[in-house]
Amino acid sequence: MTRSFLTLLLLSSLTSFSQVRDLKFDHLDNIRALNYRSITAITQDAQGFIWFGSQDGLLRYDGYDVKIFKNEIGNSNSLSDNNIRALEADTLGNIWIATQGGGLSCYITKEERFVNYKNDPENKNSISGNAVWSVMLDSKGILWVGTWSNGLNRFDPATKTFEKIANSADPVLAIHEDEAGLIWYSSNGLSFYNPGTKTRGGYSANASDSLGLKSNSIRSINSNGDGKIWVGTDNGGLNVLNKNAKTFTHYVNDGSTNALGGTGVYDIHFDENKLVWLATNSGLDVFELETLEFSHYKNDPSDPASLSNDQPRAIFQDKTGGLWIGNEGDKINKLLERKSFNTYRSIPGNSNSLSNNLIRSLYEDETGLIWVGTQGGGLNLLDRTTGEVRMFEQNDQIVNAEISAIYKDEEGKMWIGTWGGGINIYDPLTGTMDTIQSKPGVANSLPDNRIQVFHKDQFGVFWVGTENGLATYDAFSNQWKKTTHDQLKSTIQGKAFLEDDDGTLYIGTWTGLNKLSPDRTSITTYGLQTENRAGLSSDHVISLHMDADKKLWIGTFGGGLNVLDTRSGSLRSFTEKDGLANNVVFGILEDEENNIWAATNNGLSKFNKTTEQFRSYDASEGLQSNEFYWGASYKNRDGSMMFGGVNGLNIFYPNEIKNNTNVPPVVISDFQIFNRPVGIGKDSLLNQSISFTKELDLDYSHSVLSFSFAALNFNSPEKNQYAYMLEGFDEDWNYVGNKRTATYTNLNAGEYVFKVKGSNNDNVWNEEGVQLTITISPPFWNTWWFYLLVGGALFGVVRIFISYRERSLNHDKAILEGKIKEAQDEVEKQKQAIAEQRELEKDRIWKDQSIVKLGEVLSRSKDDIKELTQDVLKNVVELLEVPIAALYIAQENEEGETLLNMVANYGYPGAQ
Repeated sequence: MTRSFLTLLLLSSLTSFSQVRDLKFDHLDNIRALNYRSITAITQDAQGFIWFGSQDGLLRYDGYDVKIFKNEIGNSNSLSDNNIRALEADTLGNIWIATQGGGLSCYITKEERFVNYKNDPENKNSISGNAVWSVMLDSKGILWVGTWSNGLNRFDPATKTFEKIANSADPVLAIHEDEAGLIWYSSNGLSFYNPGTKTRGGYSANASDSLGLKSNSIRSINSNGDGKIWVGTDNGGLNVLNKNAKTFTHYVNDGSTNALGGTGVYDIHFDENKLVWLATNSGLDVFELETLEFSHYKNDPSDPASLSNDQPRAIFQDKTGGLWIGNEGDKINKLLERKSFNTYRSIPGNSNSLSNNLIRSLYEDETGLIWVGTQGGGLNLLDRTTGEVRMFEQNDQIVNAEISAIYKDEEGKMWIGTWGGGINIYDPLTGTMDTIQSKPGVANSLPDNRIQVFHKDQFGVFWVGTENGLATYDAFSNQWKKTTHDQLKSTIQGKAFLEDDDGTLYIGTWTGLNKLSPDRTSITTYGLQTENRAGLSSDHVISLHMDADKKLWIGTFGGGLNVLDTRSGSLRSFTEKDGLANNVVFGILEDEENNIWAATNNGLSKFNKTTEQFRSYDASEGLQSNEFYWGASYKNRDGSMMFGGVNGLNIFYPNEIKNNTNVPPVVISDFQIFNRPVGIGKDSLLNQSISFTKELDLDYSHSVLSFSFAALNFNSPEKNQYAYMLEGFDEDWNYVGNKRTATYTNLNAGEYVFKVKGSNNDNVWNEEGVQLTITISPPFWNTWWFYLLVGGALFGVVRIFISYRERSLNHDKAILEGKIKEAQDEVEKQKQAIAEQRELEKDRIWKDQSIVKLGEVLSRSKDDIKELTQDVLKNVVELLEVPIAALYIAQENEEGETLLNMVANYGYPGAQ
């Protein structure tokens, strides 16, 4: 966005002297650090921050907050001296600072540190002196440095060396490069140096030379490319050098009506509207190059938006066209952006101004003359063609000075309603004034002396709304007829009386909206909505407007804006939550592009019916104030609109209210961990300014992260809007209004991208915004290498355990196998013993059985030996195998007897 936007928005109304007078300033009262500081210099860096040089440090401003830089004893990276005389920003965004006693300082914005250049008597390439009063960067990137008593220096930033150009002991308080590349500077008058030819020249004051320089004490130098050098002096006014003619034109404070406001000129600034802004020792002057006229601005104690004091010292125009003025010993002045809202108000001591600032009623007659009714100041007449404002000649004949309604009838008579004095009827042909007032107890008289509205309907009936109900007036009989409808017997609101094409009247009261049929016999009331019934958001109806789509726009006191579709009967509302400036809507008008304009108790809102978006304007953009007033809205025949408030009257053409189209740069201005700012350093997370940082590495312990950000638009920055998101965490953008901070806690390890975008005061967004890649390292126990290490260790432990278990198991197995073998052997032994025992038992049993058997045989055969023997042998053989039986029969016992012997002797004891 070029500087042409500045003049379009800021000075679009500065085409005549009368309009130039209405400049208003913001003093940034909410920025405590800027209050009551002497601002000596102003500049803007590459990112868009505004920098102020003061007698007590360097200040950086982002539209909301100020960061202060001062000298720190013992810190070589701090500002060399707090008393600053001049500032210059280079293309890298660094700030060069001329200090009164510390030499030349350079603030490296990327590294947030100062580099200081001081005089070193042993080094011829050092700066020639430490009292530096001026600094200027030329078109080739060379820095020119002026000292108090040690001449002019040329500094090459590439080689970091100084070259002394001028050896004068005179203060070099101003340096300027013209369109030809000549370096102009103050030194015993006006001097110049040609870097190409290394030649010098100059002009000194000579009292006998009427076309020469007026004073050798020069404070400012500038040019605008037309072959002239503008020189501001300490006590000789403004001197303009024609380089070709080598003569000066002088503008001095000679007491004439069109003269310089002061004797000294401390700064000179050219804008693109051919206006020259001059900081003088007696206020701010604006000089018009085309008309050669001066306009003067001074502090007005009765106007808080006037210049903060009469000692401006520095004038600066930022990249978006904003104009800044630094004052000696007082507040900063930021010229408010104007939106082509022409303002008319009462100016004490000025007869060409309104008689009172509280506007109550408005009317435009067929000649274009504006009739302005005030609350206490009577009636005013405004001629928009000439800008003349005058009191109504018959003001003294009006019964009451509070003018609440104005109407012109078909006979040309002006009906002037007052608040408490009834009606005054002025006949411009005869110059006479008649009065109609309420007559208590008289049925056919005016209902009340507090008049709200006049209206003549399409049937020729003349209606008057009062604070005590509605009535009609018959001029022939001079009779009043009060309404028979109970709903219309209370307060009739002045701007809430409207007639539709078919003759239907819509009338707003303090108890709802009433629809009166064309035949005036039936009435329908729209009341407050309830849980069981659709209705208005507030039943205090104070303004109405019918659009081409037969939608009735209803302004309420406290309920915002309602819309009634008169065809379908549907109702909807818009309130502050939807973007309306305030829920009290005093007046409603529609422009040629079908936008709705609503005057509220806190600004003027424009509603786009297509997008259903509001854009609200306030006093900082040229409105009389943020508070408008009852009954004071009117649309003129040429499409211009009028809205009155508590501090004057605004008249404007809606299509001339241009938005700020500048896309603001967005920066991350601060980064905090656990609510503590993170600085730059070796052991810090930042090695450069957060506003330059693109990547940020953190670890898991940084669990509370906070970011501050700003859209560097300085026109009503409180209206800038913001949105942010953290990719990898947030699913979508967080639209946070004018909130400028974001905090995240306990983020998981991983990679994120923090993004911020912002808008200017007219909702123009920088969609690209700014972004910062953030990598959060996990704790060591949550890293792949730790997992690998732990896995390897676990594997080793497992292997060792397994190996140990294998050995242990093998050992146990061997022991077990031995025990098993022993057990098996023992079992075998036992089995063998059991087998042997069984054999013995078997043998015993056999023997016992044999004995028994033999006994049986013997019992049977005891008398026959032969038979007995045969039976025994037979049984033995049956019981045993033949060989075993043979052995058994032949086997001897301990006594030497065989079985045969025993059988033979059986039954014969002692037998041999």
